[in-house]
Amino acid sequence: MSKRTLREKQSEQSRLRSAYKAWVREQIRDAMGEEPRLKNFWRAIKRCADARRLVMAIADSWVRLAPVNIRWIALRMIQNHCDRMALRMGGQMLDDPFPGKASAYFICRHILFAEGGMR
Repeated sequence: MSKRTLREKQSEQSRLRSAYKAWVREQIRDAMGEEPRLKNFWRAIKRCADARRLVMAIADSWVRLAPVNIRWIALRMIQNHCDRMALRMGGQMLDDPFPGKASAYFICRHILFAEGGMR
C-alpha cells in the first residue's frame, strides 16, 4: 500500500465531509416531509431569546412525543439555536457550562430523550 500525501488526505476528508453534509440535508428534508410541524417548531425556537424560554417551549412541545428521527432533527435545530445564542452573548459554540450548571441544549436533550423515551 502506498503512502498518501497530505493533500490527498485533506481531499478525502473534504469529500467525506461534503458527503456527510449532503446526507444530513437529505435526512432533514425527509423529516420535514414526514412531519410538516417541524417548520413551525423551528420558527418557534428561533423566537426564544433566552435559555429559560427555550427549555419551557421544548417542555410544552409536541416534539417530546414524536418519533426518534424527528426528535433528533429537532435536537439539531435546538443545538444550532443554542450555538447562535452563545455567540450572541460572547461565548463559543458548544460552550460547556460551569460545573454544577446545565446548558439549555443538555436540558432539552434530556427532555426529548429521557422523558419521551426511546420508542
